[in-house]
Amino acid sequence: MSVASDSPVHSSSSDDLAAFLETELDSDSDSSSESFPIEEEPEDDAEGIKFHEDEVTRMRDIDMKMLQSQRKLCLVLDLDHTLLNSTVLRDLRPEEEYLKSLTHSLQDVVLGQEKAVLILDDTENAWPSHKDNLIVIERYHFFASSCKQFDHIFQSLSQLKSDESEPDGALATVLKVLKQTHSLFFEDGGEDLSGRDVRSLLKQVRKEILKGCKVVFSRVFPTKSQAEDHPLWRVAEGLGATCATEVDESVTHVVAMDVGTEKVRWAIREKKFVVHRGWIDAANYLWKKQPEENFGLEQLKKQGAEEKSDDVPLEK
Repeated sequence: MSVASDSPVHSSSSDDLAAFLETELDSDSDSSSESFPIEEEPEDDAEGIKFHEDEVTRMRDIDMKMLQSQRKLCLVLDLDHTLLNSTVLRDLRPEEEYLKSLTHSLQDVVLGQEKAVLILDDTENAWPSHKDNLIVIERYHFFASSCKQFDHIFQSLSQLKSDESEPDGALATVLKVLKQTHSLFFEDGGEDLSGRDVRSLLKQVRKEILKGCKVVFSRVFPTKSQAEDHPLWRVAEGLGATCATEVDESVTHVVAMDVGTEKVRWAIREKKFVVHRGWIDAANYLWKKQPEENFGLEQLKKQGAEEKSDDVPLEK
């Protein structure tokens, strides 16, 4: 975490991630004097020039071979709310004024084939064409102004004079995912890695998270909607869970928003897990199956965070 008096304030819990990126993922870049042909675009092209498509392909192939020889993958890393959190000094709350004494000067210190590129970002919508390369991380709110910006009512980490857990926080969890994906990509030590693809490997890693869980939803989706098309259903399947619309003995979890439904009563009677949707959301962001007892409906009621579609009839 750093603060600069003449620039936005920055905070980060990224020591482990930065060290890993520096020692494991950064490639030594040797400058090349080779020139690349470029072509003039028509006058209506605002950018003016671009590389030939075949030249881009050739450059990507060269880059891919270099990365493979060094056992490297590319990582596109989002900054604000992922690796750090920033604010301007005038937005600091009284409880955050102590940060000014921790200031230090800030000094000025990817072409890649998609099958070898990982993207870490807190915003899925920023990568509509590269969702299979994307690791979505929980948004990082260190400063009070950041919580206010996203309408969060809880105190920020800086107000609590704390930060996310080094061993169990979002960055630590994602670091494990990066290492696991990197290991899978380069396992067996073979030289020909042309058939490897981080996109399929990420899916493989994700499907282990809720593997063995069979989930039924109760009053989570609007009645007239197709349950299989709901984003939460697709997320659960992406995490390796089996989703169903009706209960049976093989069901392990009922995801609900109300204790009074028939499915919830069945689950309690049959001693199945009853959780709210946050259990799936947390597993999705943290890349790890979460303790069910932390996501019971009683916790949901206490937090005053029931999530129902506004004035839309819900299924039984």
